[in-house]
Amino acid sequence: MAKTLGDLHRIVVQVPRRLRNESEQIVREVVKEAGEDMYLHTNRIDTELMKGSISHGDFERSGGSYSGKFGWGLDGGWTEDYFLYQEEGTAHISPMHALQGSFIRARERFIGRIEAMLRKAL
Repeated sequence: MAKTLGDLHRIVVQVPRRLRNESEQIVREVVKEAGEDMYLHTNRIDTELMKGSISHGDFERSGGSYSGKFGWGLDGGWTEDYFLYQEEGTAHISPMHALQGSFIRARERFIGRIEAMLRKAL
């Protein structure tokens, strides 16, 4: 608890740094979980090639923005044309939407964690 205005000032100036560090960690966790979630929702396979080609990472920070990637073919990873047909569907194949569904679930987790972080900080 702040006892003086100086103490309060020291606490307040630390909040942005703490929020930046915590939000970076949240992005890293959500991207990793999205890759794991996508792995669980990739189905209709006869081999492990499509599932085994899912990866996550490529975390980047640019100024005040953070980003991360998950999916197939990252960092020169393996990908096949049929991955897209399975994911998006064709006239004869129902779409799997593992990537899209994982993104939506990751977005919801991210929003919830950021809100919790802000409630805790304020």
